[in-house]
Amino acid sequence: DYLYHADRYAEAEERASWILRLEPGHLAATRLLGLSQFEQRRYEEALKTLSPLKERDRAVQEAIGISQLQVGEVESGRKLLWELSAVE
Repeated sequence: DYLYHADRYAEAEERASWILRLEPGHLAATRLLGLSQFEQRRYEEALKTLSPLKERDRAVQEAIGISQLQVGEVESGRKLLWELSAVE
């Protein structure tokens, strides 16, 4: 997680992938992988990684919404981001 917060997204992704090979479905590693993909502008991959998560904090929800917009899922992305803005 420190790699992600240091803007070292490729390294964070590598670390998360390593953890997931050892423990598939690891929640924190899945979150880290998806957010790292998002920060590297790999929106389709980020959506594939983050969308199945049942526990979604604000960062994950925002990444999903923005990724949806970027890959052409405009209505879904707008709806999610609108809902998030209403919560603030």
